[in-house]
Amino acid sequence: MRLALSWPLLAAIKPHAAGRYSLINHLRLASTSASTSTPASSTPDEKELVQARSWLKTFTQHKIPRNIGEFVFSRSSGPGGQNVNKVNSKATLRIPVRKLEAFVPPLFIKGLKRNPRYLANNDTEVVISSDSTRSQATNVDDCYQKLYDAIVSSTTIPGETSDAQKERVKKLSQSYNEKRLKEKRKASNKKASRKGGFGDY
Repeated sequence: MRLALSWPLLAAIKPHAAGRYSLINHLRLASTSASTSTPASSTPDEKELVQARSWLKTFTQHKIPRNIGEFVFSRSSGPGGQNVNKVNSKATLRIPVRKLEAFVPPLFIKGLKRNPRYLANNDTEVVISSDSTRSQATNVDDCYQKLYDAIVSSTTIPGETSDAQKERVKKLSQSYNEKRLKEKRKASNKKASRKGGFGDY
């Protein structure tokens, strides 16, 4: 590291021991000051916060593009009765982080990157899986819901209390789960009707 010496400092240098020590002390102070300079703050600026708050108010699971990633289907180890280990009902969604960056504010992207649970491929992909039902289509929907939950809960925006944010996620998740259970009951009733009413015999 090069240090620029001002003329007053040069003029103060004397050809005796005390002068040499004085110069050394000046150089030490200058070096210490340069090495302990305060790094740039990582605190988000007001523009980022305004953008994140505005986006969060209108963001829903259904606003996630359905072509944002690729699905891989495999045999499920979860609930599913006779279909378990026979049908490729487990859904795994792989999304490049760069595609999320196209519509998700930077603050939430940073939050996702801090959570290794969803990251893969050297942190360049977000991976979400679901095998909660025997229905491949329902598990696909569940992946999008999990992605939504992961994004929204990845960070807390100042001015948007964590309790309010959690409550929003909770309500949307409850709505989704109620819809999913309704579909499961409908499928179960349909299956029972195909078997016929053995109680009449």
